[in-house]
Amino acid sequence: MKKIAVLALCTMLLVGCNDNLPSNNKTTSTPGRFQNSTEVSKSEEEALIEEFMEDASVPIDVRNDLIEAIQGNTIKQDSISYEDFNFKYEVFSSIDGDKEISKAECYFNIASLYLNGDQNSKFTVDKEKALKWWKLSSDNGFYLAAVYAGDMLKEGDGVSRDYSQAFDFYQKAHELSKNGIVYDRLGDCYYFGYGTQKDKNKAYECYLNSAFDGDSQGLYKLLKMTDEGYGNADILLLSKAASSIDYDGGYFEVAYGDIDGYKMSDDKKSVVKRLAEYWDKETDPAVKEMKASSPSNKWFSADFMNKIKKTVYSYSYYGFVEEDGVRPNLTLEEAKSKIKEADSEEDPLYYILQSIWGHRGIYEYDFTGDNKTELFFNVNSGAGGAFSVDGIVILSLNKDGKYEYLTDNSAYTLRDGVRLIQYDGKFYFLANPFSDSGDAPYDMDVFIFDEKGDWYSVSLICKDYKAKKVVSSRDDKYVSEHKIEGFLETAEKEAESAIIATREHKVYKQERLKAINFSKDKEQLENSLLSRDKGVDGYFEADINNDGKPEFIKIGHLISDEGKYYYDINCFDVFSDKEDMENNAVPVNKADISNFDYFGLLSFGNLYDDYLPINSKIVQFWTQIHGDKTYCMAVTKQEKLYTFHVYIIENGAAKCIYKSLYFDEFQGIDVKFDFKSY
Repeated sequence: MKKIAVLALCTMLLVGCNDNLPSNNKTTSTPGRFQNSTEVSKSEEEALIEEFMEDASVPIDVRNDLIEAIQGNTIKQDSISYEDFNFKYEVFSSIDGDKEISKAECYFNIASLYLNGDQNSKFTVDKEKALKWWKLSSDNGFYLAAVYAGDMLKEGDGVSRDYSQAFDFYQKAHELSKNGIVYDRLGDCYYFGYGTQKDKNKAYECYLNSAFDGDSQGLYKLLKMTDEGYGNADILLLSKAASSIDYDGGYFEVAYGDIDGYKMSDDKKSVVKRLAEYWDKETDPAVKEMKASSPSNKWFSADFMNKIKKTVYSYSYYGFVEEDGVRPNLTLEEAKSKIKEADSEEDPLYYILQSIWGHRGIYEYDFTGDNKTELFFNVNSGAGGAFSVDGIVILSLNKDGKYEYLTDNSAYTLRDGVRLIQYDGKFYFLANPFSDSGDAPYDMDVFIFDEKGDWYSVSLICKDYKAKKVVSSRDDKYVSEHKIEGFLETAEKEAESAIIATREHKVYKQERLKAINFSKDKEQLENSLLSRDKGVDGYFEADINNDGKPEFIKIGHLISDEGKYYYDINCFDVFSDKEDMENNAVPVNKADISNFDYFGLLSFGNLYDDYLPINSKIVQFWTQIHGDKTYCMAVTKQEKLYTFHVYIIENGAAKCIYKSLYFDEFQGIDVKFDFKSY
């Protein structure tokens, strides 16, 4: 027998209670109306494809294969070469990191080409065509295309502004995916009256569901509405949650775009200001302990240390960089003329000069205060990808007025978010290690070097995490009818324990697992980075769909920590009988991990691969019986933000009855000074 699709029924449930948006006084779009206003006919689709072939200058002999490729033929996708079609990467790139690119995603990517154009290939921007391709993509089931189409129409970006059609697109996106981004857009429509009547109660529900999905904008807007008197959110925790998630997003933006790639939004600035006031006034009980120890030394003054601590507390690392960051002031060509030649392979400059990461710029400043300038730049290991920078190098002037090797620091690179700042007359390298080497995204390191090339550093390490509930939502009618208030209170305590287990890299209620008797030899994942790892497998029985027959829930837990690559994954799969599970069970199913609807990613820190941290992935799953019904519990995770779900499956349908948002808040900061001489 095949694996049953019980959890597939829960997919729409796991993104939020109250998924069925309240009705409004505006007539809801009927399927017929939506089809007439947005759906592109077959002949129009063919015409658009022909236009694209011309616009992309696709050779005649390649066009038939390319048409099949963009319509989802993965064999044809692989056979198309860059020589035949120079937009291969842009068109056949999956939003979800899947290796099989669907027709809808190809159409989405073509829309993006029309939106942005391409200077190198002279591909012309045409936003009206972009909108048509997004319509095509959404007609084929891709929610994000409907969101982007709605955005274009709402903003009037290259097309006529039409709030009504924008709202229709957002509703269609909601039909396709109960996603935090979708809820955010719908919340704006209800809040401001875009294409529908204003209704702040509905807006609040949308922002709440967006927050449950870990969307930073939804969190900000939920905070704003909490200030307006809506809901029951803890403002302190909501502020931290919003600032921390946005901090995570800012990391990727800066890593790709350098200092100028990130600017704090007004929402972010407002939250950072609020958290700074909590710090200054010690409104938060945890602040006093964080301030209690204030070590300093010659290199790191007390004032600077307090600034760094406050920055860590408010999750405003890139705000500090934006305020005090130093920009590159030399081009690669200018720098090369100032650097001495490397005479042999023994010269430390020999390999360094072959790996200057010129695109990041080069910094020429008096870093050490000795009235002579030094050069700083990053070096490239050739490991591949945008994060292939493997160290920073400092050059000093020699007696001939040329720059030569002084020191390097391979412990930190741009992939760690290293940025150069100037504070109180000194130059510092500010680093956020993110989760490249574990699950510590909010720690911070600062280092400085002297004229001898010796390095001095201080590390601020967040500690004593405690999961606290930020906000909750429940189906009051169901809870009242079935009298499960006490059960939910117990479930909340279980959720807190499950979060602790997640933090400790364990499976919650692991003692409940039984060993799997494999009828076949355990298979290893083919062509997978996880194939080297040993999985902890087990299963438990539960009638999760309340049909009178037990299901078999397989759990796999994998941890890998090899160098800078770190994986920590919980996996869950459901089978209709034990024999099927035993015959087919493997540590992780043979599928693209990033595309699972209910497989958990705890800390997927490989920044070189397509698998980046993904929202709404289950990290813990268990069941409880109350009365005569089995309830399913799940915890999803995004960095330090967790969402706890309680749902019931009956008669083939899943219903969310309770959901709460938790923030795993740190309660203290350890400070560690270090010295390293090269």
